[in-house]
Amino acid sequence: MPDPLALPGGLFPLQPSIHAAREAIAEEQGRGYLKRCAHLSLMRVDLSGGLYQIVCEQDSFEPTKELTPQFVGRCPKNCLLYQTPWRARFSRWRRNQHPVIWFERQAWQVKVVLIGLPFLVAAAYFGVLRDLATLVRAIGEVWRGK
Repeated sequence: MPDPLALPGGLFPLQPSIHAAREAIAEEQGRGYLKRCAHLSLMRVDLSGGLYQIVCEQDSFEPTKELTPQFVGRCPKNCLLYQTPWRARFSRWRRNQHPVIWFERQAWQVKVVLIGLPFLVAAAYFGVLRDLATLVRAIGEVWRGK
């Protein structure tokens, strides 16, 4: 693994690539300094995309002097913001699959079918489909002015 560049103001050093940063995360997780948390991610530091830094999206890293000189931060032992990756994926999926949000994303044709289909099924069930067709025809004639 290439040597990371020292970062004077931050908690974790800059890594030259995404692969090196992922290796650093795995190494620190193996040592117990970083948790397998949904908020642990990588941030691109320079505009050319060549340097990456390990960050906590909730900004909860704590500084420590126990680590090697390259790594001067860690996840808190009893972090109140810790969230398992599977739980974060599940809550993100649940948040994006809310029925109202899903319905709003659909085309108008889908909305018409979804609203009209229960009425047609109920009319067929109660045997009033012919009466409903007559009503729709009468409304159409009035609308057109016949």
